[in-house]
This record gives sequence, C-alpha cells and structure tokens, in this order.
Amino acid sequence: MQKKDVKVPFIILALIIELVFGGAGRLIVIGERSISERFILFGFAMLYWVYSGFNGNKVKVYKTKYGIHVMSVFIMLIIAIVVGIINNNDFSNIISNFQGYSYLLLFFPFVISIKTKDQALKIFNLFINCAVILSVIIIILNFLMKIGFSYTTLANYMEKYGLGMISYTGETPRVFFKGSILVMVAFGNQLLIVINNYHENMIRSFMKLAILGLATIFSYTMGIWLGAFVVVLLIIVLQWKNLKGSTIFVGFIVLLSIIYFEKDTVLKVLQLRTKSTDISGIVKSQQIKVLFNLWRTHPFVGAGLGKEITIATVTGNRVMSQFESSWLQLLMNTGIFGLFIYGSLIVRMCIDGFLKLQNSDSSIRILGLSVFLSGISLSIVNWFNPALNNPIGIGYLVINLTILNVIRKEKFSFK
Repeated sequence: MQKKDVKVPFIILALIIELVFGGAGRLIVIGERSISERFILFGFAMLYWVYSGFNGNKVKVYKTKYGIHVMSVFIMLIIAIVVGIINNNDFSNIISNFQGYSYLLLFFPFVISIKTKDQALKIFNLFINCAVILSVIIIILNFLMKIGFSYTTLANYMEKYGLGMISYTGETPRVFFKGSILVMVAFGNQLLIVINNYHENMIRSFMKLAILGLATIFSYTMGIWLGAFVVVLLIIVLQWKNLKGSTIFVGFIVLLSIIYFEKDTVLKVLQLRTKSTDISGIVKSQQIKVLFNLWRTHPFVGAGLGKEITIATVTGNRVMSQFESSWLQLLMNTGIFGLFIYGSLIVRMCIDGFLKLQNSDSSIRILGLSVFLSGISLSIVNWFNPALNNPIGIGYLVINLTILNVIRKEKFSFK
C-alpha cells in the first residue's frame, strides 16, 4: 500500500510497535521493579519534537488540523487537576488519572514526522502487521490453554510484564492481551483493505483477516465483540457497492470456519455474560449508578481527577479511582465541560474520516474510513472497558489524528 523506500523516523515506528505489543508498558523488569519502556519512548519522542523545532522543522500548533483541539483537552485536564486538588483528592490518584491522557501529546512529534500519504500508509500497514503477529500469539496461547498448558506459568508471566491476564469464563480459558483492543481495530482496517481489493496478494490478505477475526473472538470480551460487530455492519452498509461475489463468498467461508471452531465457546460466553448473576455485569452496573450520582452533584466541572470512591460489590468493598466505563469516569471527573471537550475531538475525528467515503483515491478512502470505524469501535469499548483514557487507545487516537492531518492536504476529486 505504499512505496518501499518511504522513510519514517525510527522513534515513530518504535512507538507503534510498542503500542501493540507493550501491554501496560512495563516490559523492562529488574528484580521486583519494572521500568516503563512506553514512557521512555514517550520522552524520546517529545525530545525529538523539541530538537526538530530547534533545527527548523517547526509545525505551528494552529496550522495543524487538530493542534488547538488537542491543547484544549490539556487545558480541560489542568482544570480537572485543580478541581481535584481543591476537593482534596489523593494526589497520586490525580497523577494516575492524568498519566494516560498525557500520551495525547504524542500528536505533536507524530505530526512533524508524518507529512505525506505514503508515510501515513506505512504506519497504517505497520500497525496492521504488528496486530497480526499479536493475533497469532493470542491464538496459539488460547489453544495451548485448551490442551492443558500450565495456567500458573502463563498467568504469572502475563502479570509480571503487564501484558494482560489469564482467566476463566465459566470453564473456558481466556488469554486476554491488553492489545486485544487494537486487534479489533486492525480487523476493521484489514476488512476495508479486502473489500476495496487494495492488496497485492488476495490469499495473504484473507489470511490476515481470518487471523485478526479469530483473535478478536478469542478476547472473549463483550465490549470488543460489540465494537467489531458494529464495524462489520457499518462496512457492509457503507461499502456495499464494493462488495464483489468472490469477496462475499470467501468472507462467508472464513466466517463459517471461525464460527464452526468456536461456536460452543462463544455461546457459553454470551450466556454467562448476559445472565443477571454475572459478577462482571453486576460490578459494572454498580459503578455506573455510583458514578452517575456523583456527577449529578458536580455537573459542570466534575469532582476533579483522582476522585476515590468506595463501592460495595458482591465481592466486597472496593476503593477505586479508575473505573470500567471510561466515558462515565470522564463525566464524573471533568463534568459536562470535560466530556464535551474530549468527546467533541472524537466526534470531529470520526466525521472527518467519514467525509473521505466518496474520495476517488482508494488509499485515502480506506485511511479515512479506518479512522471513522476505529473511532466508533473504540468509543463503544470505552463504555464497557478503559480504552480512550490510557496510552493504548490514545496511542491509536494519535495515529488517527496524524493520518487525517496528512490526507486533508492531498489533492483529490470526487466521483
């Protein structure tokens, strides 16, 4: 999808690779301590931005498509920090709440590094290929668990390096990587590539799609499943005229194969997750009620970052400052003001991506629609699980904003 000699700064490529594989961002473990390679790379990227500015590679904030909007998010967060301090919220919780959003600053080193459509396509492809590799790992580990591989060994390893978790949904082993959210996004991206016949090797493209689809199912996470389901529906509706008989046939075969191998497990997970006795569902419902009631007492600017709440659950009392529904947490922490500022950035991004639907350049069309679809799917997941308040989701948000900043300048004509 791009020229082979396209150059992208190494720090940008490293950030994307780490985003997919890095989990919680603490792969460097020395003794009992872990060092965040993610924020080391973040620091280098910000230094690269500053260094580039001093060497004549200046990009004025107001000349980028989203620079002012991104800065307004940070102004909102600073206000939320002040409110949190005034309300005597624990300072370590304030920093913890803010830390994930700070990753949005990567928009600036990204935007000075990615200036052409070919560069945008390179990071787009790199992301998909990394997600495919992660998907292969997820699939292998799920099958190993099903044939009796040591639960303790794998669970300890995943926890030690912050990669994810091993659990059981009923009797079904579940290997969940934090990067599974990005696998769902890559699945939508690859589906766009296949439907638009924008690939060099049809077999390889369909294999990637099948691998990403199976790994998405293996997340056994309702939010991710719902996000992927909505993406598939939107692609069918928006790209119906591009669906060819061969594409539909092969896609149908791939879907049937996945369903055949995993139908029993999927049905069991759905039954467990939709039961009124599902502990996860009960805890989330309790959180929603408490967060909404707390927001009502501070409707405009919220209770501030770092607000700690004790919630009585079926598993006992839990003292929390991070919650399952990130949209409701944002509303509670920052009020209507914060939800509007941050939410409007996501909505604006989705609209700008959607407007590329009729672009005559298929690569711009795919990039634009991928931004639109990933914005929708991540927003759906963000209701059920943290997605757009941590480096994983925000990291991909940065990629989206960077892509749109580039393709807005491309010359194109409409059909």
